[in-house]
Amino acid sequence: MVVLWILTYPLLAGTPVVFDGGSGAEVVSAVAARTGLPPSQLSAVSLDTLLQATPEVLGDAVMRRCARSSSSNEVVRTDLTRAEIAWAQADALNTMDHLDLAVARLGCLTEVVEPRVASRVFLLRGALLAQRGDTDAARNEFRTARFLDPAVAWRDDLPGEGRVVFEAPAPPEILASVRVLPSDNASGPWIDGVELDDELRVPEGLHLAQYSSVAGIQSAWLSVGGDTLLVLPGNFHRPVVQRMAVPEDQGAVEALLAAALPEMRAAYVAHGGGLWLITRDGHDTTTTEIDPLPPPEPEPEGRGRKKKKKEKGKTRRG
Repeated sequence: MVVLWILTYPLLAGTPVVFDGGSGAEVVSAVAARTGLPPSQLSAVSLDTLLQATPEVLGDAVMRRCARSSSSNEVVRTDLTRAEIAWAQADALNTMDHLDLAVARLGCLTEVVEPRVASRVFLLRGALLAQRGDTDAARNEFRTARFLDPAVAWRDDLPGEGRVVFEAPAPPEILASVRVLPSDNASGPWIDGVELDDELRVPEGLHLAQYSSVAGIQSAWLSVGGDTLLVLPGNFHRPVVQRMAVPEDQGAVEALLAAALPEMRAAYVAHGGGLWLITRDGHDTTTTEIDPLPPPEPEPEGRGRKKKKKEKGKTRRG
């Protein structure tokens, strides 16, 4: 019944076959023989390719990665200082230009953000937007300022229109769960400067996500609309594909494939004689076991007896 369903499932040409070690051509040939699919409709994808993929979010969130050169906290502080000087000179247009540049550079940081500095950027942006009459946008900026620094306070040198919006009673925050896979990272990731061990509850809205990579710390703006999973492919360690043999652990491999192969609708995972089919429909992912891992070969009896005799001899000498 399962085999029939697999043969009739509308797989696209080039369905990935994930493997770790050995020949991709041989793995594709074996999967084709097992499923009845022509090899031309299968494409070998090594685990190394998946582990080199860019971090991705799954669930109700959008990640906006850095689109310019890397930045530092010192550069952000300089942009903020220039913005505050321009504001002191009553040059609102130039002030916003410097603040926009600071926001872009925050999304390109190569070090953990300084939350209070970033919060001041959004506080000033919100004040200027309120002065323009854009109350909704100002409210969003103030929310982000509070995400970064819950203790942020109003400044008397800012426009009075902004103070009304800033101090207005806010509706109850809708909290979303942000989790990370894998969860056993040496350092980070960070959300708004707070280290994320496994799960963090954050209000829906704009947040700064940062994570470690071989190139150092990378940053991206994360627009969270609901529960979100941040997947860091480069932080998975071998033998990750072995986890397919344990139903409770399959979710980690499913997430790795969904993040590294975002257009994937279906993929096979072949390992150690076992074969699994992972299918994806929107946010829903399902794993079907086609062939389980074969049982380990029993240890030859002769070898076991020799070992016991040797151990027994050692006991006598002791």
